[in-house]
Amino acid sequence: MKTKKITTGILAIALIVGMSLTANAQRGQRVNKNKQGMRAQAKGQGFNQDRQMGADCAYMQLSEEQQTEVAKLHLALTEKNLPVRNQLGEMHAKMQSLKTGDNQDFKTISNLIDDMSKVQAQIRKNAAKHHLSVRDLLTNDQQVMFDARQGKGGKGNRANKGNAKRGNKSNCVGMIR
Repeated sequence: MKTKKITTGILAIALIVGMSLTANAQRGQRVNKNKQGMRAQAKGQGFNQDRQMGADCAYMQLSEEQQTEVAKLHLALTEKNLPVRNQLGEMHAKMQSLKTGDNQDFKTISNLIDDMSKVQAQIRKNAAKHHLSVRDLLTNDQQVMFDARQGKGGKGNRANKGNAKRGNKSNCVGMIR
């Protein structure tokens, strides 16, 4: 009788522990996905870059020639921003070192913040120039649709977020802003 109670108790505890480990493992996977998405946005990616743009190409009714030109413009923007983004990443690392190191100097940190703001402004200026270049490729009707969609990026189907780069062969993926 006593052995039966002990065995039942041990089985109940093992069952509870097993279920809680499974639940925590599933929850941990979700948290990691969210952290990866936040890291991507912190690096300047996100906003419109991760969303599927094939729908925009269809919606905007871009011709093959327009799609090719947009792809070229996007590549040029990426090439122009890559060294600037790398520089900004180095500045972030230096900022972290200055904040957590033994020799903390507010003046140095303040100057670095100013430098980082200049670099971020350059990235924004490059994006604005790209936006205007893409807009110049469009017909009047396409410009109206393009302007109407600005600021609405990434609010669509979140289930497919992050899959835009995999499996989508459209030339417009991530290129129209």
